[in-house]
Amino acid sequence: LTEDGGNTWNKLACDVLPSAIEGEAAFAASNTNISLTDQKAFIVTGGKAANVLVGQDFGKSWKKVKSPIVQGGKMTGIFTSDFLNSKTGIIAGGNWEEKSSTLNTMAITNDGGNTWQLLEDNPGYISCLQFVPNSKKVLACSTNGIFYSDSLGHSWKQVSDTGYYSFRISENGEYIYFSGNNRLMSVNTGSLLGI
Repeated sequence: LTEDGGNTWNKLACDVLPSAIEGEAAFAASNTNISLTDQKAFIVTGGKAANVLVGQDFGKSWKKVKSPIVQGGKMTGIFTSDFLNSKTGIIAGGNWEEKSSTLNTMAITNDGGNTWQLLEDNPGYISCLQFVPNSKKVLACSTNGIFYSDSLGHSWKQVSDTGYYSFRISENGEYIYFSGNNRLMSVNTGSLLGI
């Protein structure tokens, strides 16, 4: 834990950290398996178990919440998460080996990660998602393309067939920067999403 902007760090006691089961892992490919909002931290896992670790008070206490995301295989589980606020967040992932499957690939919470409800109308496997700043709009990508929701993830529209692994939205929301296999893209948010 740092309280001075990262200049010094103090180790948290191991007995406050949730334990992992054998085969449970955290996928880091999109760099979005950790979300921070207010004083809460969320870490998502995959593999044999797809859980959400919820940290209170900047990670001083933790609980593990089982998610409904597909799990049990080496390449299944939650790959990405983002939170609109401390109550509302979306997790996504799926099965890397069956990317077209839409079964149990995305879920939403409205109670700070205590419970998760599946979002049935989804684009399938997702490696990265983020809320567009200052809105309830959500952007997502995978090697299957780029997807957009203006309904908190309850319905999606594909806006590009070109696949990417990850992206970041500029702080003011004006630009989106995508990274993929030997490709990078910078695009104006409004032109991509038609907003």
